Amino acid sequence: MAVVGAARLMGWLPLAAARALGAVAGKVAWGLRLPSALVTVNNIELCFADLSPQERRSLARRSVLETCKAAAEMGFAWHAGWDASRRALEVEEGLALLDEARRSPGGAVILAPHFGNWEFLAFALGRRLPVTFLYERPKDALLDRALVKARSRWGIAVAGTDLAGLRQVKRVLAGGGAVGVLPDQTPRPDAAVNAPFFGVEVATMTLAQRLIGPQTVVLLATVQRSRQGFRVRYERVDEAIRSASPEVSATAMNRAIEAAVRRDPAQYQWEYKRFRRRRRRSAAPIGGRQQHQQGEYLQTSEQHGEGQQPLGRGGEPGIVQGHVAEPRP
Repeated sequence: MAVVGAARLMGWLPLAAARALGAVAGKVAWGLRLPSALVTVNNIELCFADLSPQERRSLARRSVLETCKAAAEMGFAWHAGWDASRRALEVEEGLALLDEARRSPGGAVILAPHFGNWEFLAFALGRRLPVTFLYERPKDALLDRALVKARSRWGIAVAGTDLAGLRQVKRVLAGGGAVGVLPDQTPRPDAAVNAPFFGVEVATMTLAQRLIGPQTVVLLATVQRSRQGFRVRYERVDEAIRSASPEVSATAMNRAIEAAVRRDPAQYQWEYKRFRRRRRRSAAPIGGRQQHQQGEYLQTSEQHGEGQQPLGRGGEPGIVQGHVAEPRP
């Protein structure tokens, strides 16, 4: 209920004012060294070893601010009217690809990673191409209704990640429609393979590969924060994503996400919980500790710490909850 109320209040603010508040919140999060900021620092250290310590610290700080801006923009994305949303849409690239997706007899799979403000994609994409997006239903019924209402008001449909939802999106694709997937979520071990992302092997979903047919158009959709609003870009994904090999397909998908993120690395959600290895079947101790039998994943050895909490499934879509990295003194 608090999230819904806060989003409603923030929705009354102009986009610039919401961003300013988000930047203030980001400075507080950085100054207090909140867990999300510490996770961001650790993950950027892991993925940008080629940068100097000062450059990595600067990138981490900017990323925390950008993530807080994205949270503050949620009210705008959910509640702003047509005119305000249209003014905020500064640039659209790759619109011809949406026409191709619309005409494809095999439908289209739209990959929308956690970059910039993906919530704004409901307006940018929904008004041009009917899309059914997969999402994890939150336990809070009020929040669920708010999410569905906000994301569907411009033409986006939603389907749960349960069996009924998966059947729904398969029917959409069979009818030549478009399906949206957040490709950088960490799935269950039985629905993932290891694939490189910024040089780090991460558990990567195989769902996208299973949805892609011979005639399916596959696009990457990103919403990058710009000075006055948003820059929306649609682009093709390498044909290797169609490979029958889940590892090859996942590698191609991660490579496409990485290329988009490198345009402005600060706008990626670096506190997002991607950097875990697949759980080994062995119960041998790691670092002097037994593997937690209830958890789905283990920390990478570089990020394992003494204060780590057991990992378990949580309510966020496709994410195994628990800190990605331990706070460093």
